[in-house]
Amino acid sequence: MASRPGAIPPGGARYWDVALFNAINSFRSIFWHEADMHHGRRLMMGYLAAGAEPLFIVLVLNLLFTMLARHTPYGRSSLLFLGTGVYPIYMFIHTSIRMRSPLGRGKYRVQFPMERPLFVLFSNALQHYITYMCVILVFFGALYISGVDDAIPYDPVRALEAITGVYLIGFGAGIVNAIFGRMFPVWDLAWPAISRTVLHFSGLYYVAAYLPPTTRYYLLFNPMLSGTNWFRMAFYPFYPAAHSGAQYVIFCGMGLVTFGLLLEANTRQYLEAKE
Repeated sequence: MASRPGAIPPGGARYWDVALFNAINSFRSIFWHEADMHHGRRLMMGYLAAGAEPLFIVLVLNLLFTMLARHTPYGRSSLLFLGTGVYPIYMFIHTSIRMRSPLGRGKYRVQFPMERPLFVLFSNALQHYITYMCVILVFFGALYISGVDDAIPYDPVRALEAITGVYLIGFGAGIVNAIFGRMFPVWDLAWPAISRTVLHFSGLYYVAAYLPPTTRYYLLFNPMLSGTNWFRMAFYPFYPAAHSGAQYVIFCGMGLVTFGLLLEANTRQYLEAKE
């Protein structure tokens, strides 16, 4: 009997089972290899070390607030207010910088069976997401233990959605940066400095709703300001909701990821030949 058009030939299902099994094993091997390479063999200690820079920024700004006798712009704890700004912003900064490594020069050389550039990319993406979720949990958990009751978000789902939306922006920006860095090597040196200027335009030490309307209008084109507001709304029940921009954050994140993946696919052969 002739087989139906599109039917799986004998042994076809088994072939796809084996292919999926091999792909998962390859992804898992790459994931642990990348985690070990970026954070050392003591993985959890590496996760804590990854939070050193944002923690330093929070402590320095809190010290400046104290020395200048400046009250927190919102809420009762300046550490909490600053932390809800610094950690989402640094999620973006560090992800956009470190996502360059899996697509950087020479990274297309395989080390594992079935390894593909996107395997390395997505394993790095997952690893960085887990890293900063651990860092964020440690920081806000420590605040709660130290007596800041509001450090536990009243809406944990919103906090998770916000930090994931911010992460998408960083992930997409990281893919684009990786390609730009291979085309223009000076970009690898410029982007870390450029990305840190986002700190000043993303609501780190101010509330967007309290800014003059014209200033607020232009700043809200920055999706990271919307991301910071969205994250803070999970901790402060009455934080100005009109400026959260959750849909704008998701739209920018998905747009950057889509553009980055298309750019990578269309420049891969050219960049491999060039290098």
